[in-house]
Formats: sequence, structure tokens, C-alpha cells
Amino acid sequence: MSSSPPNSDPSSPRTCGRLSSHRVVQFAGPDAANFLQGYLTCDTTKLTDQQAQPGAFTNLKGRVVANGWVWGNATNVQMLISVELTQAVAEFLKMYLNFAKTNLSVAPFAPEVALAESTQEDINLGAGKTLRSTGFTAPADSAEQQDLSLAWLDHTISQREVLITTATSATLLPQMLGLTDLGAVSFDKGCYLGQEVVARAQHRGEVKRRLRHIEFSAEQAIPAGASLDDDNGKRVAIVINASSQQALIVTAVDELAGMRWNVAGTPVQLA
Repeated sequence: MSSSPPNSDPSSPRTCGRLSSHRVVQFAGPDAANFLQGYLTCDTTKLTDQQAQPGAFTNLKGRVVANGWVWGNATNVQMLISVELTQAVAEFLKMYLNFAKTNLSVAPFAPEVALAESTQEDINLGAGKTLRSTGFTAPADSAEQQDLSLAWLDHTISQREVLITTATSATLLPQMLGLTDLGAVSFDKGCYLGQEVVARAQHRGEVKRRLRHIEFSAEQAIPAGASLDDDNGKRVAIVINASSQQALIVTAVDELAGMRWNVAGTPVQLA
């Protein structure tokens, strides 16, 4: 397969660009943060305007519907999520928003980001990721901006930061996705949708499938949601995110080195 995408190195002189794979969702209103406290896994009372924190929406069964980075204040909260899930999040929250003094809107343009340390003007997303503009206004030089989506994907995979997309939405617990390790789940904030299931899984230690980072070689790209099967056709892992030569998978298998699995009949050799 091809090598890692260009500009994935944060030290690269060209690290700024648009992120077509993502969109910013905004929640605005007098009770925005308070409303989201009942639906996000992170603690919205601790949000700030410049430092984002990881968070997720879970359904009643505790499965992650969407996740990303959250920042803001009591009356205006924003979240960077997969562009694939903006409509799904809107539909997921629609009936709850009917009873809240909060409005949901989706940025019409791709946000501008940088794989670099943040400045005072930027929103810090952690691990060398910065949000420079949210996409609610059109960038003046949008035609000239490079798309950082592949470099961003490669970088976040290396940092073990998953991003749920349509293929894996509402199928896995936060613990399976490593979101508890990232600090995306607060176990002190109180109730939110799915909280009881998430807390029970955490305290009873019932989660056998876990997030693993792998490096691999394969003859074709591996899509999110793909099943990794053994030679007997039994699924041993599910792919959450994959770039050209590395991926984040969820599996119950402990020893992965040297494994040879298959994706739709195509061999995948783990490093």
C-alpha cells in the first residue's frame, strides 16, 4: 500500500488546511451546556472556550452514537465530529431539543485546522491538534487550502484517538473505543443517556473487547467498519479507523504481532 499521507508530520512547514472529514456542530441557548450535560459523556460544567475536551453521545444502551472534541461555555457549546454523523446527531437529539432552550446548527463549511501546537487565538484539541476556525463563515482562501483529512486521520490513529463514523455508530461502548482512557467519560458528573450501562461496564469489568493500534500491510484500503476475520472466517476484530498502514481496531485478542487476518477475502498482515 502507499506510504503515509503528506503533511502528517506536525513539524511540516505546511500544516494548516481544511478538514473536509469533519464538521462543527453548535448548541446555542441559555441552557446549552446544562442541556448537554444530560447527553454527553464528558462534564460540560468544566468546558472552556479555548481548551477542548473529548466527549461522546451514547444511546440508551450505552453505545457511542458520535464522538469528538467539545468546547464552549454555558450558552454556546461546539463539538467537532465526523461529517458523516451531523444529521444522525441532529436526529438523535431532536426530540430532546424540543423541550430545551437550545438550538442545534451545523457549520456549512469544513473547519480550518492545524497539526501544530495551538496559539492563544486557536482552540486546543490536544496532542498537537488545533482548530483555527469553526466553519460557520466561509474562509476567504478556501479554494487554495489543502485538505488535511488524511494527515489528520493518520495523526489521530497514531495517538489512539478514535472517531466514530456511520459504519460504527451506535455499536460499541466507550470502553471498547478507549474513550475512558482519553478522559472522554466522566464517572462523577451524574446521569446522562446511557450512563447506567457505561458505569456498570466500567465497575464490573465486563468489557472484554478493547481498542488496539495495529500496523499492517494489505493490497487495498481497509474501510471503517470492516470485519477482520481469521482463516476460518470468524470475525476477530472490527476496524474503527484506518489509514494507509495503520489502524485502530476493537478486538478481544491480546497478542496481535504477526497475525494474518482477512478483510473480505483480502489478506492483512499485521506487523
